[in-house]
Amino acid sequence: MLNAPEVPQQPQQQSEIEQLRGRLSRLEERADRLPAEKTERLIRHIDERFTEVRETLTRIEERIPTVAQLQARLDHLEHEQQRLESKLDELWRDHTRLANRVE
Repeated sequence: MLNAPEVPQQPQQQSEIEQLRGRLSRLEERADRLPAEKTERLIRHIDERFTEVRETLTRIEERIPTVAQLQARLDHLEHEQQRLESKLDELWRDHTRLANRVE
């Protein structure tokens, strides 16, 4: 059957993959019970379906961010958090200074 590398999957993607694998498995089971010419036709059909499965997996994998992409996003968010915390500190100091003037 399919020997694709395992990747983290969304539930919908997992369901789609399982459906395609199930269809492929049923087609393979039918191939065992048919005469040679029908088997050849079915093999071509299975090859087409396998290609569809492979293309689907490729599309799914393309939508899954890499660890490097996730790390870059995390680094960006951490930098943004530090910037916002600095800005908040600055605003708090301004507020405190203005409040002290009013007193």
